[in-house]
Amino acid sequence: MTSSASDGVVTMEMLLEDFYIHLEETRQAAASTSSSSSPPTPTPTPTTIMIPQCHHGLSILHQILQKMYDIMPTASTSTDDVNHVYVAMVENCTAKARILSSDVMKAVTMNTMKTSNGNGNSNSSSMEVVDEGGVEVQQAIAQMLEITLRLHYFADDDVNVNANANANTNDNVNTNVNEIVKGYTNYQRHVLRHRSKPSIATLATLRKYAMNSGMGVMDYIDIEHTMEQERQEEEHQQQQQQQQKHVNNNNH
Repeated sequence: MTSSASDGVVTMEMLLEDFYIHLEETRQAAASTSSSSSPPTPTPTPTTIMIPQCHHGLSILHQILQKMYDIMPTASTSTDDVNHVYVAMVENCTAKARILSSDVMKAVTMNTMKTSNGNGNSNSSSMEVVDEGGVEVQQAIAQMLEITLRLHYFADDDVNVNANANANTNDNVNTNVNEIVKGYTNYQRHVLRHRSKPSIATLATLRKYAMNSGMGVMDYIDIEHTMEQERQEEEHQQQQQQQQKHVNNNNH
């Protein structure tokens, strides 16, 4: 974090400063290229999102909010404390973090499902999938989902003392969470399909060759494997012969 105190005591003012600095940095990392002018430009594809930077930023924001909740007045003390300005600030910061985390997750996952075929309908064959970076990127996205869920269920009972307001907040939170989880689930399904396409294409080719040869797929694969081993062995023997020939020439 950017702020520190000489006596080691973390104040709410310091946390607020750190929060807004990291909030802006994370917003920039996940910045959309869309314009507010008319006509609007399309939402950027997930590959334009800086996933590692977003993951780092959301992690820091979550840590800062945890510290805010640790030192802010709570509903268990008095009504005056609940209405304390710091409580309102923490509520506001929590809401901003929720919105940002939701926007990041939807940018990464929902765009996968919104690619259009030109007729306004979803077209799975043209869907783009964030799969660059391998395991590291997938771990970052999964951890961003976890952070997003934590932010959405962050100490609601401690902040909202009005039962009706709390119920309405929970309804909105649950709706948004369900949408995010559904998007992530569909996203992972598309990732698996994206990764399996080369294997499926290879299997289809092997099946075609096997049928043309009048044999089963596994038999064809076994024969191909045996022939490949024989080719490799033959190449190895040729290399050894060439090396031996080169040695003999040098001796003469």
